[in-house]
Amino acid sequence: MKGFRGFLFLTVFSVCCYMGASAQQVEFRKENFPGREKEFAVANQAYLNGIKLMRENEENYFLAKSEFEKAWLFNPDHAVVNYYLGICYLRSSEKYKAKSYFQTAYHLNNQIDPHILFYLASCYQLESVWDSALIYYNLYEQNFTLSKNPEEWNITEKRKQESKNGLLLSLKKSETIIKNLGPGINTAFAEYTPYITTDEKKMFFTSRREGTTGNNLDAHDGLYFEDIYISDKVNNEWMPAVNAGTNINTRSHDAVCGIFPDGHTMIIFKGNINGGDLFYARYENGEWSRPLDFGNNINTEYHESSACLSSDGKKLLFVSDRPGGFGGRDIYESNFDVSANEWGEAVNLGKEINTVFDEEGVFLHPDGKTLFFASNGLQTIGGYDIMKSSRVNGAWTTPVNLGIPVNTPDDDVFVSVSGNGKNIYLSSNRKGGYGEKDIYMASVNGAETKSNMFMLTGEVLEEETGKPIEAHIDLIDLSKNEKIGTYDNDKETGKYVIPLPAGVKYGTVVYTDGYLFESENVEVSDTASYAEIKHVTHLRKIESGLIGRMNNIFFETGKATILPTSSNELDRIAAFLTINKTIKIEIQGHTDNVGDEAKNMLLSTQRAEAVYLELLTRKISPQRLSYKGFGESQPAADNATEAGRKLNRRIEFGILE
Repeated sequence: MKGFRGFLFLTVFSVCCYMGASAQQVEFRKENFPGREKEFAVANQAYLNGIKLMRENEENYFLAKSEFEKAWLFNPDHAVVNYYLGICYLRSSEKYKAKSYFQTAYHLNNQIDPHILFYLASCYQLESVWDSALIYYNLYEQNFTLSKNPEEWNITEKRKQESKNGLLLSLKKSETIIKNLGPGINTAFAEYTPYITTDEKKMFFTSRREGTTGNNLDAHDGLYFEDIYISDKVNNEWMPAVNAGTNINTRSHDAVCGIFPDGHTMIIFKGNINGGDLFYARYENGEWSRPLDFGNNINTEYHESSACLSSDGKKLLFVSDRPGGFGGRDIYESNFDVSANEWGEAVNLGKEINTVFDEEGVFLHPDGKTLFFASNGLQTIGGYDIMKSSRVNGAWTTPVNLGIPVNTPDDDVFVSVSGNGKNIYLSSNRKGGYGEKDIYMASVNGAETKSNMFMLTGEVLEEETGKPIEAHIDLIDLSKNEKIGTYDNDKETGKYVIPLPAGVKYGTVVYTDGYLFESENVEVSDTASYAEIKHVTHLRKIESGLIGRMNNIFFETGKATILPTSSNELDRIAAFLTINKTIKIEIQGHTDNVGDEAKNMLLSTQRAEAVYLELLTRKISPQRLSYKGFGESQPAADNATEAGRKLNRRIEFGILE
C-alpha cells in the first residue's frame, strides 16, 4: 500500500532525531564495549549504513536489513536497531518475524517513535489477533496527532476496518480446506500466479527461484528474475515443474498472468517493456510461439499487469493503472473486433467492481458469469483478498469476500478456479509454507459447488493406427448459427478440453488435412450443474468408399425443410469439397422405421435432395454431387428405442471418387 510505505520516511527522520539513551538499552558507544573495539567499529558502521540506505530510498530495505542484522548480532539491546529490523522484516517475505523486534524496541524505549504502535498493530493483524490489533491502532491514534497528515489517518482507519472485518469473518463457520500444493510446485523461493486448465491437469505459474533464465538477481529487490513454469498432474500429484522455455522466458521479468481454458494460449506479463505490458503466446507444433503484443487498446504507457480470456476467446478482462479509473489499479474489459482483427477499446468494469484502492489478478470462470479477483479495498481483512462477483442480467453483483481461510491478513492474490467450481487455486504468503509466496488449493469440504457449465473433454485418434493425431475443433452455437471459436488438441496426446456454459445447443466439427471431418452435437439444460462429457473421435483418411455423417443437419419434423441451425454444417461440407477439389460425393438420406415404408423412402430422398440443393447454392459443381434416399432400409442402430431411432434419422455422404 502506497500510504503504508510513506510511513517509512517519517519514521527514518523521527528516529534519527531521537538518540537519547534509555536505562534499558545499550547505546552504540565505544566505551560500552571495552576490549571489542574492532567488532564495535564493524557493527557501528553497519548500523550507520543501514540508516543511510533507509534514508536514501525506502526500497533499500532488503539491503538495509542485512546491515541492521550485523549490528543486531553485536548489540541486540539497542532500540533503534530492533525498530529498523522490524520495519525491514515487515517489508520482506519474512514479515512474521517483525513483531519480536518491535516488541523488544518498545520494551527498551517506549518513546522511540509513535509509529511503533502502528507497526505493532500491523503485526497483530498479520497474526489474526484482531482484538490486539484494534487496541494498538486505537493507541496509535490517541498518542499521535494524525490530523496533520490525513493520509496516515485514512490508512489507520482502513486498517481498523480490516481488523473489524477479520473479527467478524473469523466468527463464521467455514468448511473450506486449504492445501499447500507441495514440492512439485513450491520451493524456498516465491511461487505465484497459478493458472490451471479447466480439467485441472496442467498448471502454469510464475517463480523467482534459483535457475531462472540467466540465473540473475534483480538489483531492485535482490530476488531472481521471474520465469514461467509448467507442471502436470499425474495420479493426483503435481509433478516437478519445468521451465516454459526461452521462447517465453527471457533474462528479465516474465510472468504468466492468465491462460485460455484449454492451456494452448498463455497471457504473459513482461515487466521490462513500456512499464509493464501484456502479451500472448500460442502452443503450436509442440512448442510455445514467441509472445505477441495485445495492441494499443490494451497496452499503454501505464502498467498493465494481469488478464484473462473468456472461454470463447472473444473477451479480454485485464488490470491497468491508466488514468480515468476509480482507484490505482482497475479492471477493464475489451471485446475482439473480428473485422479489424484487433482488440477493441477498453471499458472500465465500473464502481461495483473497482474501488478507490487496487484491484488485481482478474479471473473469469469458464461459465462466463462468475468473476474472481483480488482487491485491497474496504472489504478486506488485510493486503489483497480474493473477491467473487456474478453477472446477473448483464450487470456485476456486489463483490463478496471469500472469507477465512481462503483469505489472510497478508496478500492473497492471483486466482483460478476449476471448471466444476470445487477448487480455488491462489498464491499466498502464509505461515507453514515452503518459502516466500506459495501456491495453495482451497476446496469446500471436498464437495462440488454448483457451476452452471459443463466441460467437453475429447480425444482425437487416427482410425487406422489408433494413435493421437493433431486436429482442429470448431465449436458452433447451433441456435445462433455462429462459430464460437476454433480449438486445437494436444499434439502428443490428442486430447482437448473445451469449457461450455450450459443452456446452449452446441455443434462440434473435428478436422485436419487429409482426413474426413467428423461432426457431433451436444446439449445440456440451463438448470444442470457441472457435468463432464467425453468424446473420442476417430479420423479416417480420405479415400473412395468412405461414409461420413452430417450430425448437425436438422429438418422440420416429418418434412424435408432444412432448419437454419444446419447452416454451419452445410458450410463445413462445402469448405471440405472446396479444399478437396477432386472429390465427388453422394448425399444419402435415411429414416427410422416409424410410419409407412414408402413414405419414409420418399422423405429420405427429399431430404437428401434438399442438402444437394443447398450445396449447389454454395458454388459446389453439380458434376461432383449426387443424392439418394434409402428410407429405413439401412438402420445404424436398433429402432426399438428412441435413442436408436434418433441415430437412424440421418444424412450421410459417401465418397464416390
